[in-house]
Amino acid sequence: ASGRDVDEEEEDGTAAVLLSVLVQRGQLGLCFYDSEDSSLHYMVDAPDNHELHLLSRVIQEVRPHVILTSAKQERCLTQYLQQLGSDPQYKPEVVTYPYVDFEMDKMSYLSSCITFDSPLMLRAVGALLKCLDRRRVGVELEDITVGVPILQFRAYTL
Repeated sequence: ASGRDVDEEEEDGTAAVLLSVLVQRGQLGLCFYDSEDSSLHYMVDAPDNHELHLLSRVIQEVRPHVILTSAKQERCLTQYLQQLGSDPQYKPEVVTYPYVDFEMDKMSYLSSCITFDSPLMLRAVGALLKCLDRRRVGVELEDITVGVPILQFRAYTL
């Protein structure tokens, strides 16, 4: 999609991409939700250097509207997000949650959908699910009992 199409979708509120990311000891764990097709994409924990080149590639490809991360974060990610915020062409909303919100939640459900070999990715998924519950992406006007739909889990690779 061209940059113009993405902006129009964001203004209409019809589609949103929320990226949840954690960096710890040279490892990157992430997942993202795409409201256009109600899918949750997850990437197994992968090594990334202190300049976060892998994260940069993911952000360039996915172009999230919201980046969710932990308030307790490594310095390299904090610096990266500050640098990202200075780009006048692309300014995603950065949301930080307390470290405790990045927990492994809804394990019995998730165990049938994704691998448990990536602890950072699992914590990122837990935080993303909590964020979706709080923001009610795509179901804002529905009854409070209606959850955000996740129709598919997809492994994500670059």
